[in-house]
Order: sequence, then structure tokens, then C-alpha cells
Amino acid sequence: MASYKLCEDCGYKNDINSISCSLCGGKKLNLKEENKRSKIKYYLIFLGLFFVLFYVFYNRKEKAELKTEEIPVFVSEKRPINYYTYLRSLKKISRLNPDENDEKAIKRALNYEDKTIKETALFVLKKWSQNPGIKEEKRKEYLSLINTSSDKK
Repeated sequence: MASYKLCEDCGYKNDINSISCSLCGGKKLNLKEENKRSKIKYYLIFLGLFFVLFYVFYNRKEKAELKTEEIPVFVSEKRPINYYTYLRSLKKISRLNPDENDEKAIKRALNYEDKTIKETALFVLKKWSQNPGIKEEKRKEYLSLINTSSDKK
């Protein structure tokens, strides 16, 4: 522990052996003890928090990159898109009268390991099967895909 005398008049830290303040000449000196261990403790806590935050944010970025890499090309376009754009596109397909490409995209989505993508694809199939403009044979196909995919869960 480092000790010093603190001048009450000017706040200057004087040597332990001082009788008066070296800066202002004041006689009101109080003995103070500085605990280096407490400072080290605060530095260690700060460093620990820094590393925890760094680890959390770094892992989020890494997970997002993994999901982006796992998602292949969407429908017939020859450009890669990210995970969240892919999910949004799948949801928007539910509002359309499906064509071959839309059906292929949904069937492909049903085969992914990602639970959210599968659930979104099932949601789209349910919407399509409820569409009054869909032919009965297509409705049966969509319902069988829903049943088959639900059984795999």
C-alpha cells in the first residue's frame, strides 16, 4: 500500500514525511493510504467485462455469417441472398398464386435443417392450400407436403 499526505487546502499529494504542503505551504495534511489491490481488482473486472462483451458480439456476428453461408440461391435468381432476406421472401410467396419456381423454392426450404425456414415453408403451404383459386390436385399435393413435413419434426 502506498501512503501519502493529502493537503486539505489545495489537494496536492505530498510525501509521507512532509510536515507542510510542498505546493501551497499549508499545514493541514491528512495521511491517506492508497490500496493498489483495489485498483487492480477494478482493472481486472473491467477487462473481464470487456472480454465477455467482445465474446458475445463476436459470436453473434459469426452465427449470422454461418446462417448466410448456409442459405443457397433463392428461386431462379443466380445471386446469393442473406438469411433474413430469404425468410422474408418465403413469407411473401404465400401471397402469390404459386408457379413451378415458387413450389421448388418451398420444397427446397422444407429440406433445410433450420427450424425457422421449415416453419415458414409450412406456413406458405398452408396459405396456398387455403387459397380458393388453387386447383384441387394442387391443394392435395400441398396438404400431403404439410403432413409429410410435420411427421419429420
